[in-house]
Amino acid sequence: MKLLVLVKDYINFLDNNFDLSPDRKTRADIFTSDYEKQKFISAEKITVDEIKAFSGINDIDICGKVGEKPFLNNYDDISFSRSYDNNFLFLGIENLNGCIGVDCEFIKNVDYNLMKYFFTDFERMYVEKSEDKNFAFTLIWTRKESYIKCLGKGLEFNFNLLDTTPKYDMKLNKNNETIFRKNQKINDMYINSYFIDNIVISVCSSIDDKFPSVIQKGW
Repeated sequence: MKLLVLVKDYINFLDNNFDLSPDRKTRADIFTSDYEKQKFISAEKITVDEIKAFSGINDIDICGKVGEKPFLNNYDDISFSRSYDNNFLFLGIENLNGCIGVDCEFIKNVDYNLMKYFFTDFERMYVEKSEDKNFAFTLIWTRKESYIKCLGKGLEFNFNLLDTTPKYDMKLNKNNETIFRKNQKINDMYINSYFIDNIVISVCSSIDDKFPSVIQKGW
């Protein structure tokens, strides 16, 4: 089962009494800006609260050093991932012994240099042939990022060898619902995407169950 949560102005959920694990304190101390550090702590608190509500487990302890995919200490059957853009936080949780990766981006202009080095030929053609190239570019990028996050990999992964070109028709007329009629299998993973208020969201999971509507909070 998956839980997907989208939070606007998530820094408003900051709780100065919230304690980070030692790993996460090290991660937070990387930020040189107090504001960015507060955003990180706020995201940690939201993540803990949502996992508690979703799983019924109270002793949630997020671990993960710098450069590692965050994980729960003593609960390796629960996977989670999150993404940020501006004042939005997107969180995905999977509790069926699977892995999950998410990415969200406001629609951005096509970056042809990035496409040259990180997109496959099929992905580049998909963008070029699309009526809305900026949307198509952002869609492909979030799909690739969600896949990499699901695997727990970083920029060392060969992005240009991962083809996430959509193979199903879109249904953009229903806000909050998955864009594609079926989850697309890519290698051993499954991807679908959402489009909400100019934000493109992609979710990658090792489990092919229903990708739910996104829960919106903090609007």
